[in-house]
Parts: sequence; C-alpha cells; structure tokens
Amino acid sequence: MDPHTERYESINPYLYAFNNPARFIDIKGRDPGDIIILFTGANIGWASQQGPTPVIDRLMQDFAPLRKDFTISVQYHTQYNLGDDESVADAMDAIDHSLRINPKAKIVIYGYSYGGVLANYLAKKLDEANVKVDLLVTVDAANGQGSNKVNRKISKNVKKNLNYFQKNKARSFLGRIVGSHGDKNIESTPGQVVNNDMSGAMYGGQSVDHSTMDEATEGTVANAILNFFNSVQDGKKTISGDELKKQINNQ
Repeated sequence: MDPHTERYESINPYLYAFNNPARFIDIKGRDPGDIIILFTGANIGWASQQGPTPVIDRLMQDFAPLRKDFTISVQYHTQYNLGDDESVADAMDAIDHSLRINPKAKIVIYGYSYGGVLANYLAKKLDEANVKVDLLVTVDAANGQGSNKVNRKISKNVKKNLNYFQKNKARSFLGRIVGSHGDKNIESTPGQVVNNDMSGAMYGGQSVDHSTMDEATEGTVANAILNFFNSVQDGKKTISGDELKKQINNQ
C-alpha cells in the first residue's frame, strides 16, 4: 500500500506509479520527484511502432541511481513530421501532474533527431505555461530533408541547452535519401546554449553520421544529466504534507 496514500485521495492506494509503471518510477512508494523526459527519433516505416530505442533503454539504466531520489523518467517514441505531436501533449500532462505534487521538481528534457525537435517544442510549450526547464539536451535535432527548417531558437525558460550536432554525409542509402542532420542552436540569453559540432568525430572506426549520433553521444549525455542532478542534490527542498494537500486541492 502506498505509504503516502493520504496525499492522493483520488488515486487507489494500491496503484503503483499512478497506474502507469511503464512511464513512472517510484521504487520506494513515495512521491514524484525530479522529471526526465526522453524522446526517441522519429518512427519511419518498419519502425512505426518502435517504442523506446536501445539508447533510450540504456539511458534509463544509467539514471537508475537517481531513483532513490524518487526521480520520474518518462520516455516517448515520436511520430514523424506531425508538428504538435501527441507525445508533447502527454509529456505536458505528466509534468503538470508532477509539479502539482512537487513544485520544486527539476525538469530535464532529452531528444534525438526528430525527438530533438519535439524536445525543443516541449520547452517552448512549457515557457507558455511559465514552467522552467533546468536542462535541455538536443542531439542532432532534425526533420528529415527539412533539417534546416527546424526552429533552433531556444526559449528563455531553458536554463541550459547542451546541443550536439553533425553535418556529415550519411553512410546508409536511406540516410542519404533522408539527409538528416543537426545544426547550431540559437540562445535567448547569454551563455544559455553550448553547441558541440561533432562533424569531425569518429564512432565505431568511422565518421559519425546522423544514424550513430545518439550512440556516439550516449555516454556524454548520461554523464551530463547525472552530474546535473548530483550538483543540485544538496539544494533540493521538500514541502510538508499540509502544503502538498494545499497544492493538490488548489489545482
């Protein structure tokens, strides 16, 4: 039984992780904590039902040490070239639900390829809702052959954006047809964006291209996110049960 069931009168006390264990992590049965949103690349053809990619699954394992702090990790696969994607609406709902209970939660968003486009779009939607994004990680954010038409301006609510991109010619036949690649992001505030051009980098003995960018940056991204949470851990604040109930009732 949920040890904090009195805080969630509208939820069955025996439902683990808001009855959505595929998205929410709550090992000790406490409360929602910091939030990590992970977007995969686009669904194309045979991968139309791809779900989480191997890289996303490994990142989830990398973030396992954070679970003792009741961190929520939410992962989404993305539908290609749909703009205002259903995944963004779902992520907004997840963040809103968590912030009602823990308004001090830190928010980290990661997106690769078309997921990077949606990650930036989610940040902009959160800006409209006056919600801060503590860390936005974009990896070769691209929209297929329309890569250079991507909105690469980072909204002012993002405290820090780590952007990894490359412009190499793809090795695969499909990759050459699609022609996906990232580019520099544009900051809204000084020092907000850290652009990392990996066009000259090597991965697996070959020049990195769009298809390998998520794997090539996996370790760096995991360390960056883990270091971020470790740096703020000592500064985390909690609110009392009465304050939590007030937040829930007011919402």
